Amino acid sequence: MKKLTTWLLIVALVVGGGYVLLRIREFRQARAAFRDAVQNTVTAFVERRDLDVVVTGKGTVQTKDKRAVRPGVSGTVTQVLIKEGDLVRAGSPLFVLENEVLLYQLEQARLDLALAEQALANMTGPAGTRAKAELALRQAELDLESAREKLDGLAVRTPIGGDLWDIHVKEGDSVRVGQVLATVADTSSFSVDARVRQADLRKLTIGHSVTIKPGGDMKPVYGKIEDIGSEGIPGAKGIEFPVKVSIDDPGTDIRSGMSVQVDCHLRNGSKVSMTGTVVPKDRRDIEAEVAATVQEIHEREGSMVEAGGLIMTLEQSSVTIAYDQAETAYESARQTLESCESQIEEQRLRVEQARVNAKDKENAAAKLTVKSPIDGKVTSLTIERGDEVTANEAVAEVVAVTPLTVVIPVDELDVALLSVGLTAKVEVDAVPGRVFEGTVSKIAHEGKVQQGITNFDVTIEVEAEEVRLGMSATATISVSSKKAVLSVPVEAVIWEQDQAYVTKIEDGRTVRTRVKVGVQNDLYAEIASGLNEGDEIVVSGLSDYPVNLRGFRMFAPSRSGSGLRPR
Repeated sequence: MKKLTTWLLIVALVVGGGYVLLRIREFRQARAAFRDAVQNTVTAFVERRDLDVVVTGKGTVQTKDKRAVRPGVSGTVTQVLIKEGDLVRAGSPLFVLENEVLLYQLEQARLDLALAEQALANMTGPAGTRAKAELALRQAELDLESAREKLDGLAVRTPIGGDLWDIHVKEGDSVRVGQVLATVADTSSFSVDARVRQADLRKLTIGHSVTIKPGGDMKPVYGKIEDIGSEGIPGAKGIEFPVKVSIDDPGTDIRSGMSVQVDCHLRNGSKVSMTGTVVPKDRRDIEAEVAATVQEIHEREGSMVEAGGLIMTLEQSSVTIAYDQAETAYESARQTLESCESQIEEQRLRVEQARVNAKDKENAAAKLTVKSPIDGKVTSLTIERGDEVTANEAVAEVVAVTPLTVVIPVDELDVALLSVGLTAKVEVDAVPGRVFEGTVSKIAHEGKVQQGITNFDVTIEVEAEEVRLGMSATATISVSSKKAVLSVPVEAVIWEQDQAYVTKIEDGRTVRTRVKVGVQNDLYAEIASGLNEGDEIVVSGLSDYPVNLRGFRMFAPSRSGSGLRPR
């Protein structure tokens, strides 16, 4: 038993000693690694400085616009008005061509237009074909209306409703225009046509009540004075004036043609008596409107007829024939006018086509004087007087000299910071010591991938007379600027899932500190929160070294950056 215990003790001592030796070896390795990290550590202090955020790129000076000059028409060069290197304005003449065929076509197009316009004027003018057609149609309308009236006159109708008193013709009779064919009277009410003596005229007033006595044993009826005539006529009792008297209720005894006495009682007790004749409310003689023969009589004398009722029919073949002819003439005149309007519309199209053709020829002839398409400098000229040129031949080149542009590639991470209108500074290698002002005028919508990197072309306009096309230039675009902000070197900021950290040295220890980063450029980053001015932070070295190894007693650098002291 004692022997077993001794062996167990020996094994425990061997195992324990081995473990201690292993831990001592690991500690020595960790301390050596830590000392190497301390020796390689770079620190910096949080300071206030002005931060300018810029995007820089290199490119070549280019022109904003460059145009090849093509005449647009063929011809022979007769004048060359410029030479290479000349500055020209947009629209200024460069050279002149000659093309006799084109000029002849222009004159012919102008003549065709004039003839087409004259033909249209002949159609639409006051004495033109349309005016004549409209006049003919109007005359045909009048003739047709007259023929229709005569045709309608063959059907004799009563103008009013009432009692058909008399029919003055019989079937087969020939009648003339204006001859009375029948008489109709409206007997629904009556009035009295009376006469008053001149001496009693002033005693009567319109609206005065009167008594009407038919005579015999018939009862009197009553009425009112409706009208008093203004012109007297000779009568049995001297000059008499006509008086119209209405009957309020004629009853059943009053008949047309009766002689009656009309008494008008005055306020002084006297009366004025007149004699008169009962007449119907309305009485009409129906006259023939055309000369014709009575074909058929449709009503009998004494019958009651309604207004517009057919009384008799006349016959006249010439009237029917005249109506048919007038209707045919009207339809022909209407079609003639429609055809005229169609011809006018066609002629309008011819005029418009001729006008377009003339305009095209004028535009082509105008191109015989070749003009500069833009403001700029003539950089090439390949023609001289007497040369034959074609319409699409490039005979010169004009390059815009202001503003010039510099196109720089910008990384996809920086292009989001830019916008059109930002100012830029341009330095040209061939013009040392000069800085030119520029403006961002265009940002490409599509990037270009080269060697795995996506860049976007950014165009900067710059005014610089000393600069020439093709020169190398460096552009610096100012994105934003902040004054006296807390900042640290960008290498000190560690990003983890959109969150920023720095390693701060505090009381001889390294402390991982969360911060909020503002603007930054290639060198420095703004610290919006998390640090104070004067704080010392690790730029490189210990910031990447694990400072909390379990089981080891670690050391941290002093503020001076030299020596170690226990934590």
